[in-house]
Amino acid sequence: MGRRRSDTLHASEDAATDRLPCRRRCLRHRHHRRRRRRRRRRRRRRRRRWLSVSAAPPTSPDAVQVARTPSASQRRPRTSPAPRERLPASATASMARKVAEVTAPEGGGGGDGLGPRWQLWRRRRFVLASLAFWGLVSMYSTRINFSVAIVAMTSGSGACHRAALPANASAAANASANASAHAGECSERGEFDWDSRTQGLLLSGFFYGYLASQMPAGWLVARAGAAALLGAGIAGSALLTLLGPVAARVGGAPLLLATRIISGLLQGVVFPCLNAIWARWAPPLERSRLATTVASGCNVGTVIVLPLSGLLAAHVGWPSIFYVFGAGGVLWWALWWAQTADSPERDRRVSEKERRFIEEALGVDTATAKVSFHPWRSFFTSPAYLGKLVAHFCANWGFYTLVTQMPMYLKDTLGFDLRAAGFVSALPYVVMALLLQVAGHTADWLERRQLLNTTHVRKLFLCGAFVLQAGCLLLSTALLDPTAVVACLTLGVALEAFAYAVICVNTLDMAPLHASVLAGVSSTIANTSGILSPQLTGFIVRNKSAAEWRIVFYVTSGLYLLGATAFGIFGSAERQPWAEDGLIPAGDPPAPAPAPADADAKKPSRRDAGHDNAAADVAV
Repeated sequence: MGRRRSDTLHASEDAATDRLPCRRRCLRHRHHRRRRRRRRRRRRRRRRRWLSVSAAPPTSPDAVQVARTPSASQRRPRTSPAPRERLPASATASMARKVAEVTAPEGGGGGDGLGPRWQLWRRRRFVLASLAFWGLVSMYSTRINFSVAIVAMTSGSGACHRAALPANASAAANASANASAHAGECSERGEFDWDSRTQGLLLSGFFYGYLASQMPAGWLVARAGAAALLGAGIAGSALLTLLGPVAARVGGAPLLLATRIISGLLQGVVFPCLNAIWARWAPPLERSRLATTVASGCNVGTVIVLPLSGLLAAHVGWPSIFYVFGAGGVLWWALWWAQTADSPERDRRVSEKERRFIEEALGVDTATAKVSFHPWRSFFTSPAYLGKLVAHFCANWGFYTLVTQMPMYLKDTLGFDLRAAGFVSALPYVVMALLLQVAGHTADWLERRQLLNTTHVRKLFLCGAFVLQAGCLLLSTALLDPTAVVACLTLGVALEAFAYAVICVNTLDMAPLHASVLAGVSSTIANTSGILSPQLTGFIVRNKSAAEWRIVFYVTSGLYLLGATAFGIFGSAERQPWAEDGLIPAGDPPAPAPAPADADAKKPSRRDAGHDNAAADVAV
């Protein structure tokens, strides 16, 4: 039966009625999309205007007003609406730079005018950080590889008895159990027959030289240059590593010990030099990120060298351990020497935008000035610096106690075999290297977003890390499951990353121009814990019982809480009053000669003029 015409008309009207709301909805959505696009365009224009002002050289407010006043041909017609937000005419370049820093996206490079933030190779400060990272990887590879090499060099009478090492063999000596786990089973007949005392002396000789050179490093930086001195320290240590097999075969243990001590002397200047470099290269809102990126090279180098040294010793021979890592250090030095400079003003490859950005962020005086003397009395009477010293010592004590004594604790108390103990002992290095990146980026992000000021960020990270580390140690003494104990100890060591994110940069916060000397003194005092901690552990742990190890963990937890209290009360990231003592601004013109008191005074004769000129020369 056919459909009637009236039904068809009604159906078409209903369909049109149904389509009408959909049409209106589409128009409404299109309208909102256009509004969103207009807002995004306005935001992009506003941001480009801010960045262009921040990249421009500082000018007077009058010049800014003239530059922003459009000509008659450039003025907008009166019908066009004015922009909603504009910088006031009295805004200076420094104010615009601060706005750009606050509104900059996460990651490096916001506000420096060098393109997208992921193009790190365009920014010389990040190139410098990557080279310094690999420098620390090379430095730690030449430091730790000897712990593995000595296992393969010596006969079974000394190398296989790790417990016979003296208690004061410091960090590398206590890591020998970890090294032997990667090197495989000890050889019954090594090339050298050295007893445990000789081995302990060879292992600890590096650290005696390392402690001796850190305090003079600040004085050497001012005369040799931070970049050149850092490269010479790592390259010299690498050359001595290359000579290690020859020294051992020609001169025996005494000559090898001399190379180890000299290697420690050379590497002791590295961290003070890094502080001097960041004092002139790192903007305040990027200090934590750059410093922690470089510091993670220590952990990465340790993780790489332990298994690789074991493989080289097993398949090629123990001399290859010295040759491979020594050659790597020399190759790194060639890149460092060709690519780096002490400051942006001396770097030929730095762009003008980046140089201006760094100088404005640091202040021209800090970026280019020199230091004539260091206020030593002010250093040791400053509560902020003393609080940092206590925190640094406590951090190193806990690190050396946990990392260097962990193989012995796992083997003797928890029943791990030597190979498993070596693997577990490497876990904290891996986790700490990852957390260092998290800590540095998070600290800079909190400062950039102005959620916390710099002092609050430093105290939150260091005190929070110390309290959590103490809690992990105390919890490990109450647990019975070995896996849970290992997890607590690994987390306790890894949380040290947040503390080191503060320790690496706190001297730069307080006094950038004295940072190398402050870091050298702090490192010297803090690294004495590498000798004292094994001695105290050896004195307490005599029967290798769980009760004795609990005492060791209680002492370490107490020192963590002491460091948190000292830094929480006295610590500061503010510029100290003595930070400018000894400052010599670069390029200061000599003071002009004073004008004569009487303008109508008689002009001096030629003989008097010569006398006065000589006196003026003496005065200048």
